[in-house]
Amino acid sequence: MLTFDDLWELLTTQDESQQIEVKQGSEVGKSSWETISAFANEPGMGGGYLILGIQSPGDSPTGKYEISGVDDPDKIQLDLTSQCNTVFNIPLRPQIQLETKNGKTVVIAYIPEVSPIGKPVYISSRGLPKGAFRRISSADIKCTDQDIELFYQERQNQSYDTTLVSEATLSDLDPHAIHAYRQAREKLNPSASELTYNDQDLLYSLNAITRHPQNSQAYCPTVAGLILFGKAIALRRYFPMHRIDYILISGTEWVSDPDERYQVVAEMREPLLLAVPRLTALVINDLPKSFHLDERAFEKPHSQ
Repeated sequence: MLTFDDLWELLTTQDESQQIEVKQGSEVGKSSWETISAFANEPGMGGGYLILGIQSPGDSPTGKYEISGVDDPDKIQLDLTSQCNTVFNIPLRPQIQLETKNGKTVVIAYIPEVSPIGKPVYISSRGLPKGAFRRISSADIKCTDQDIELFYQERQNQSYDTTLVSEATLSDLDPHAIHAYRQAREKLNPSASELTYNDQDLLYSLNAITRHPQNSQAYCPTVAGLILFGKAIALRRYFPMHRIDYILISGTEWVSDPDERYQVVAEMREPLLLAVPRLTALVINDLPKSFHLDERAFEKPHSQ
Protein backbone atom coordinates (compact mmCIF):
# COMPACT_ATOMS: atom_id res chain seq x y z
CA MET A 1 0.00 0.00 0.00
CA LEU A 2 1.44 3.38 -1.05
CA THR A 3 1.97 6.11 1.54
CA PHE A 4 0.13 9.41 1.41
CA ASP A 5 3.33 11.21 0.39
CA ASP A 6 3.71 8.86 -2.60
CA LEU A 7 0.06 9.33 -3.56
CA TRP A 8 0.27 13.10 -3.15
CA GLU A 9 3.31 13.30 -5.43
CA LEU A 10 1.55 11.23 -8.08
CA LEU A 11 -1.58 13.34 -7.73
CA THR A 12 0.15 16.73 -8.01
CA THR A 13 2.43 15.69 -10.88
CA GLN A 14 0.13 13.43 -12.90
CA ASP A 15 -3.41 14.39 -11.79
CA GLU A 16 -6.06 11.79 -10.97
CA SER A 17 -5.33 8.53 -12.70
CA GLN A 18 -6.62 5.02 -13.22
CA GLN A 19 -5.57 4.12 -9.68
CA ILE A 20 -6.17 7.36 -7.77
CA GLU A 21 -9.50 9.12 -7.12
CA VAL A 22 -9.94 12.05 -4.74
CA LYS A 23 -13.12 13.51 -3.28
CA GLN A 24 -13.67 16.59 -1.18
CA GLY A 25 -16.84 15.37 0.51
CA SER A 26 -16.79 14.61 4.22
CA GLU A 27 -19.09 11.61 3.78
CA VAL A 28 -19.13 8.42 1.73
CA GLY A 29 -21.63 9.15 -1.03
CA LYS A 30 -22.97 7.32 -4.04
CA SER A 31 -20.16 8.59 -6.26
CA SER A 32 -17.72 6.84 -3.93
CA TRP A 33 -19.66 3.60 -4.39
CA GLU A 34 -19.13 3.85 -8.15
CA THR A 35 -15.39 4.37 -7.70
CA ILE A 36 -15.15 1.43 -5.30
CA SER A 37 -16.97 -0.81 -7.79
CA ALA A 38 -14.65 0.36 -10.59
CA PHE A 39 -11.46 -0.27 -8.59
CA ALA A 40 -12.68 -3.72 -7.54
CA ASN A 41 -13.66 -4.69 -11.10
CA GLU A 42 -10.99 -3.35 -13.45
CA PRO A 43 -9.02 -6.38 -14.73
CA GLY A 44 -5.28 -6.44 -14.14
CA MET A 45 -5.13 -3.13 -12.31
CA GLY A 46 -4.76 -4.55 -8.81
CA GLY A 47 -7.16 -2.05 -7.23
CA GLY A 48 -6.97 1.66 -6.52
CA TYR A 49 -6.88 4.42 -3.92
CA LEU A 50 -9.89 6.49 -2.88
CA ILE A 51 -8.81 9.58 -0.94
CA LEU A 52 -11.39 11.66 0.96
CA GLY A 53 -10.57 15.19 2.08
CA ILE A 54 -8.86 16.53 -1.06
CA GLN A 55 -10.11 19.54 -3.00
CA SER A 56 -9.74 19.18 -6.78
CA PRO A 57 -8.29 21.98 -8.95
CA GLY A 58 -11.73 22.84 -10.29
CA ASP A 59 -13.01 23.59 -6.79
CA SER A 60 -9.82 25.03 -5.33
CA PRO A 61 -9.18 28.81 -5.39
CA THR A 62 -5.55 28.14 -6.28
CA GLY A 63 -6.42 25.92 -9.21
CA LYS A 64 -4.38 23.10 -7.65
CA TYR A 65 -5.09 20.12 -5.46
CA GLU A 66 -5.55 21.23 -1.85
CA ILE A 67 -5.87 19.26 1.38
CA SER A 68 -9.25 20.26 2.81
CA GLY A 69 -9.53 17.43 5.35
CA VAL A 70 -12.61 15.70 6.72
CA ASP A 71 -14.56 16.78 9.80
CA ASP A 72 -15.04 13.39 11.43
CA PRO A 73 -12.45 10.88 10.18
CA ASP A 74 -13.54 8.17 12.62
CA LYS A 75 -17.09 8.29 11.30
CA ILE A 76 -15.81 8.24 7.72
CA GLN A 77 -13.80 5.10 8.45
CA LEU A 78 -16.79 3.39 10.04
CA ASP A 79 -19.16 4.40 7.23
CA LEU A 80 -16.73 3.30 4.53
CA THR A 81 -16.13 -0.06 6.15
CA SER A 82 -19.84 -0.63 6.76
CA GLN A 83 -20.92 0.36 3.26
CA CYS A 84 -18.24 -1.77 1.59
CA ASN A 85 -19.67 -4.66 3.57
CA THR A 86 -23.34 -4.09 2.76
CA VAL A 87 -23.82 -1.92 -0.35
CA PHE A 88 -22.33 -4.31 -2.90
CA ASN A 89 -23.27 -7.79 -4.05
CA ILE A 90 -20.25 -9.20 -2.21
CA PRO A 91 -18.53 -7.86 0.93
CA LEU A 92 -15.42 -5.79 0.22
CA ARG A 93 -12.55 -5.27 2.64
CA PRO A 94 -10.84 -1.92 2.03
CA GLN A 95 -7.54 -1.09 3.70
CA ILE A 96 -8.06 2.26 5.39
CA GLN A 97 -5.54 4.63 6.92
CA LEU A 98 -5.63 8.21 8.20
CA GLU A 99 -3.03 10.85 7.41
CA THR A 100 -2.76 14.30 8.99
CA LYS A 101 -1.06 17.12 7.08
CA ASN A 102 -1.01 20.74 8.24
CA GLY A 103 -3.57 19.93 10.91
CA LYS A 104 -6.03 18.42 8.42
CA THR A 105 -6.91 14.74 8.25
CA VAL A 106 -7.56 12.78 5.07
CA VAL A 107 -8.92 9.25 4.76
CA ILE A 108 -7.10 6.90 2.37
CA ALA A 109 -8.86 3.70 1.32
CA TYR A 110 -7.12 1.12 -0.81
CA ILE A 111 -9.70 -0.99 -2.67
CA PRO A 112 -8.14 -4.28 -3.85
CA GLU A 113 -9.11 -5.80 -7.17
CA VAL A 114 -11.48 -8.71 -6.64
CA SER A 115 -10.56 -12.15 -7.98
CA PRO A 116 -12.31 -13.18 -11.23
CA ILE A 117 -14.72 -15.49 -9.41
CA GLY A 118 -16.07 -12.47 -7.48
CA LYS A 119 -16.65 -10.17 -10.47
CA PRO A 120 -18.61 -8.23 -11.40
CA VAL A 121 -18.85 -6.18 -8.20
CA TYR A 122 -21.95 -4.02 -8.39
CA ILE A 123 -24.17 -1.82 -6.22
CA SER A 124 -26.89 -4.20 -5.10
CA SER A 125 -29.73 -1.66 -5.18
CA ARG A 126 -29.05 -0.90 -8.85
CA GLY A 127 -28.50 -4.44 -10.08
CA LEU A 128 -26.72 -5.40 -13.31
CA PRO A 129 -25.48 -3.84 -15.47
CA LYS A 130 -26.39 -0.40 -14.07
CA GLY A 131 -24.69 -0.94 -10.72
CA ALA A 132 -21.33 -2.20 -12.06
CA PHE A 133 -18.46 0.09 -13.09
CA ARG A 134 -15.02 -0.10 -14.66
CA ARG A 135 -12.07 2.24 -14.18
CA ILE A 136 -11.09 3.73 -17.54
CA SER A 137 -8.33 6.33 -17.22
CA SER A 138 -9.50 8.56 -14.34
CA ALA A 139 -13.23 7.97 -14.88
CA ASP A 140 -15.73 5.48 -13.47
CA ILE A 141 -17.55 4.07 -16.50
CA LYS A 142 -20.80 2.15 -16.24
CA CYS A 143 -20.39 -1.44 -17.43
CA THR A 144 -22.00 -2.55 -20.66
CA ASP A 145 -23.44 -5.97 -21.38
CA GLN A 146 -20.15 -6.80 -23.11
CA ASP A 147 -18.20 -5.91 -19.95
CA ILE A 148 -20.39 -8.19 -17.87
CA GLU A 149 -19.86 -10.98 -20.38
CA LEU A 150 -16.09 -10.42 -20.14
CA PHE A 151 -16.19 -10.80 -16.37
CA TYR A 152 -18.07 -14.10 -16.63
CA GLN A 153 -15.60 -15.36 -19.22
CA GLU A 154 -12.71 -14.54 -16.87
CA ARG A 155 -14.33 -16.68 -14.20
CA GLN A 156 -13.93 -19.71 -16.47
CA ASN A 157 -10.38 -18.88 -17.56
CA GLN A 158 -8.80 -18.37 -14.13
CA SER A 159 -9.13 -20.71 -11.20
CA TYR A 160 -9.12 -19.59 -7.58
CA ASP A 161 -5.72 -21.10 -6.83
CA THR A 162 -4.00 -18.88 -9.43
CA THR A 163 -5.50 -15.70 -7.94
CA LEU A 164 -2.78 -13.31 -6.80
CA VAL A 165 -2.48 -12.15 -3.20
CA SER A 166 -1.35 -8.61 -3.93
CA GLU A 167 -0.47 -7.72 -0.31
CA ALA A 168 1.95 -10.66 -0.01
CA THR A 169 5.58 -10.62 -1.15
CA LEU A 170 8.23 -13.19 -1.99
CA SER A 171 9.54 -12.85 1.57
CA ASP A 172 6.34 -14.61 2.73
CA LEU A 173 7.52 -17.85 1.08
CA ASP A 174 9.47 -20.43 3.06
CA PRO A 175 12.86 -21.42 1.53
CA HIS A 176 12.60 -24.81 3.27
CA ALA A 177 9.36 -25.56 1.39
CA ILE A 178 10.98 -24.60 -1.91
CA HIS A 179 13.89 -26.91 -1.10
CA ALA A 180 11.44 -29.69 -0.22
CA TYR A 181 9.81 -29.33 -3.64
CA ARG A 182 13.17 -29.54 -5.36
CA GLN A 183 14.04 -32.70 -3.46
CA ALA A 184 10.69 -34.35 -4.24
CA ARG A 185 10.90 -33.37 -7.92
CA GLU A 186 14.48 -34.61 -8.24
CA LYS A 187 13.52 -37.93 -6.67
CA LEU A 188 10.75 -38.35 -9.24
CA ASN A 189 12.72 -37.04 -12.23
CA PRO A 190 16.37 -36.06 -11.71
CA SER A 191 16.56 -34.55 -15.20
CA ALA A 192 13.50 -32.28 -14.85
CA SER A 193 14.28 -28.98 -16.58
CA GLU A 194 12.78 -26.80 -13.83
CA LEU A 195 15.42 -28.01 -11.39
CA THR A 196 17.91 -25.81 -13.23
CA TYR A 197 15.81 -22.66 -12.62
CA ASN A 198 16.53 -20.24 -9.81
CA ASP A 199 13.87 -20.06 -7.08
CA GLN A 200 12.02 -17.11 -8.62
CA ASP A 201 11.82 -18.67 -12.09
CA LEU A 202 10.84 -22.01 -10.57
CA LEU A 203 7.96 -20.49 -8.61
CA TYR A 204 6.84 -18.47 -11.63
CA SER A 205 6.80 -21.59 -13.83
CA LEU A 206 4.58 -23.31 -11.25
CA ASN A 207 2.13 -20.35 -11.06
CA ALA A 208 3.11 -20.03 -7.41
CA ILE A 209 3.96 -16.38 -8.03
CA THR A 210 2.85 -13.87 -10.64
CA ARG A 211 3.80 -10.36 -11.69
CA HIS A 212 2.37 -7.62 -9.50
CA PRO A 213 -0.31 -5.65 -11.39
CA GLN A 214 1.04 -2.33 -10.09
CA ASN A 215 4.72 -3.08 -10.73
CA SER A 216 5.73 -5.32 -13.61
CA GLN A 217 9.21 -5.71 -12.10
CA ALA A 218 7.87 -7.16 -8.84
CA TYR A 219 6.24 -10.49 -8.08
CA CYS A 220 3.63 -11.55 -5.55
CA PRO A 221 2.43 -15.03 -4.52
CA THR A 222 -0.76 -16.64 -5.73
CA VAL A 223 -3.20 -18.45 -3.45
CA ALA A 224 -1.65 -21.79 -4.41
CA GLY A 225 1.85 -20.41 -3.91
CA LEU A 226 1.12 -19.34 -0.34
CA ILE A 227 -0.65 -22.54 0.63
CA LEU A 228 2.14 -24.69 -0.81
CA PHE A 229 5.18 -22.58 0.06
CA GLY A 230 4.03 -19.88 2.51
CA LYS A 231 5.62 -19.30 5.90
CA ALA A 232 3.48 -20.10 8.94
CA ILE A 233 3.10 -16.42 9.85
CA ALA A 234 1.95 -15.57 6.31
CA LEU A 235 -0.56 -18.42 6.30
CA ARG A 236 -1.98 -17.24 9.61
CA ARG A 237 -2.31 -13.73 8.24
CA TYR A 238 -3.80 -14.40 4.81
CA PHE A 239 -5.52 -17.76 5.40
CA PRO A 240 -6.34 -17.96 9.13
CA MET A 241 -8.49 -21.07 8.58
CA HIS A 242 -5.62 -22.96 6.96
CA ARG A 243 -4.76 -25.61 9.51
CA ILE A 244 -4.36 -29.39 9.72
CA ASP A 245 -5.40 -31.16 12.93
CA TYR A 246 -4.16 -34.71 13.51
CA ILE A 247 -6.63 -36.39 15.86
CA LEU A 248 -6.54 -39.78 17.56
CA ILE A 249 -9.82 -41.40 18.57
CA SER A 250 -9.74 -43.97 21.37
CA GLY A 251 -12.00 -46.96 20.73
CA THR A 252 -14.40 -47.60 17.89
CA GLU A 253 -16.96 -44.90 18.76
CA TRP A 254 -16.64 -41.25 17.82
CA VAL A 255 -17.62 -40.02 21.28
CA SER A 256 -17.20 -42.75 23.83
CA ASP A 257 -16.40 -40.28 26.64
CA PRO A 258 -17.96 -36.80 26.34
CA ASP A 259 -15.31 -35.34 28.64
CA GLU A 260 -12.44 -36.70 26.57
CA ARG A 261 -13.73 -36.90 23.04
CA TYR A 262 -10.41 -37.21 21.27
CA GLN A 263 -6.73 -36.45 21.53
CA VAL A 264 -5.23 -33.76 19.31
CA VAL A 265 -1.77 -35.08 18.55
CA ALA A 266 -0.65 -32.22 16.31
CA GLU A 267 -1.90 -28.88 14.99
CA MET A 268 -0.09 -27.89 11.80
CA ARG A 269 0.11 -24.40 10.36
CA GLU A 270 2.73 -25.03 7.74
CA PRO A 271 2.99 -24.94 3.96
CA LEU A 272 1.59 -28.12 2.50
CA LEU A 273 4.94 -29.19 1.12
CA LEU A 274 6.23 -29.44 4.70
CA ALA A 275 3.00 -30.44 6.44
CA VAL A 276 2.13 -33.48 4.31
CA PRO A 277 5.41 -35.39 4.92
CA ARG A 278 5.18 -34.59 8.64
CA LEU A 279 1.56 -35.77 8.76
CA THR A 280 2.42 -38.96 6.87
CA ALA A 281 5.21 -39.74 9.33
CA LEU A 282 2.87 -39.25 12.28
CA VAL A 283 0.27 -41.61 10.83
CA ILE A 284 2.86 -44.28 10.05
CA ASN A 285 4.35 -44.04 13.55
CA ASP A 286 0.91 -44.53 15.11
CA LEU A 287 0.00 -47.59 13.05
CA PRO A 288 0.36 -50.86 15.00
CA LYS A 289 3.56 -52.60 14.02
CA SER A 290 2.46 -56.11 15.14
CA PHE A 291 -0.38 -57.95 16.78
CA HIS A 292 -0.96 -61.29 18.53
CA LEU A 293 -3.76 -63.78 18.05
CA ASP A 294 -4.60 -66.30 20.75
CA GLU A 295 -4.28 -69.70 19.09
CA ARG A 296 -6.87 -71.11 21.43
CA ALA A 297 -9.46 -68.87 19.82
CA PHE A 298 -9.21 -70.99 16.66
CA GLU A 299 -9.44 -74.39 18.33
CA LYS A 300 -12.52 -76.43 17.51
CA PRO A 301 -14.72 -77.10 20.46
CA HIS A 302 -14.53 -80.70 21.76
CA SER A 303 -17.51 -82.81 20.85
CA GLN A 304 -19.60 -83.94 23.74
